[in-house]
Amino acid sequence: MGRDFASSVLAVVRDRAGRRRWRWAVIALVGVFLCACSVKTQEQKDMEAALARLPGVQQVSTEIEANFSTVVVLTGDASAQQVKAVIEAFREQITAATNLPRRRVDIELRWPERDSSFKAGRDGLATAPEHAAQWYSLSRAFPRDEVVWTYQWAEFCCDAFGPGDLVQKGYTGVGDISVKPEAEDFRAVSATYRRMMGEFPEFADAEWEIGAWGWQGGLLRVDNRYPSETELSVWHRLNQDQSVPHSVQMTTRTEGRHYPQRPSIVMRLRSQNFDEVKRLTEQHIPIAAELGAPDVDYFATTDGSRSYDPDHELRITIGGCQYTDRPPSPAEQPFVDRYGKCPR
Repeated sequence: MGRDFASSVLAVVRDRAGRRRWRWAVIALVGVFLCACSVKTQEQKDMEAALARLPGVQQVSTEIEANFSTVVVLTGDASAQQVKAVIEAFREQITAATNLPRRRVDIELRWPERDSSFKAGRDGLATAPEHAAQWYSLSRAFPRDEVVWTYQWAEFCCDAFGPGDLVQKGYTGVGDISVKPEAEDFRAVSATYRRMMGEFPEFADAEWEIGAWGWQGGLLRVDNRYPSETELSVWHRLNQDQSVPHSVQMTTRTEGRHYPQRPSIVMRLRSQNFDEVKRLTEQHIPIAAELGAPDVDYFATTDGSRSYDPDHELRITIGGCQYTDRPPSPAEQPFVDRYGKCPR
């Protein structure tokens, strides 16, 4: 088959020698063909065979890049016990594989036709089955939302940064949990947190993020606990006045954590009018100050801005010293004078 395919390709090249676009089409076709014929390692074959035969499993795939990664698509009627069994079988296969003792590995479970997922790395495999069952309960309780749970997962990122750049997620408490409510509305964020607090108090020590519908979407991020009533109130009031449509990304901080150093609020207007940025900032800064932290970072920008532009953005540290990478802009200075405090 491979010889016939290659002959056909060469014939097309000869027949179309004068047409550059056909050459590129042929090259692309050959690339697709070669990729389709890539050979899997014995470890990949063994892993896929071992997991594919388990009840509750619809599909298994593996990939070797930075990590030895396995993705398992569950059946729609898979049980919590079957979910645990998949993680346990993966762990047994990794332990038995003689060629994978030092490689970073991970497994990701997904529901069919849904974006909810659970991912665990090698460091968390001993306790991952129980957390996978918890993810099962959580994703079943929020079937219309995207529930993503990451537990003790790590990989080396981007060769350009060097071999020591290890990206890690889910090493705090029960891991990182993010939820994107189906309703793209700030009220859905508050409602989801309140329901979590009532129905799943045991997940409080996760790194939480609820919201985020794209780069400009709103979110409320809290680490190692659920948000306080004050934080939920601040979140609600920062979003409530949508006379100028905007999104809010609010990140709180727990004492003892190194990052973020302080609470931060990022407001993105769906407008190019800088006067509206200044007007909303006047309204928002007193509300943000209610978070009660010694200082709070507040950043407001017009639509589409991704880098600093003094004619479109405001950056103020409420209650503390300003960042020293640049002096305050003329538009920021009045806010700094009123709301910044920095001992000389």
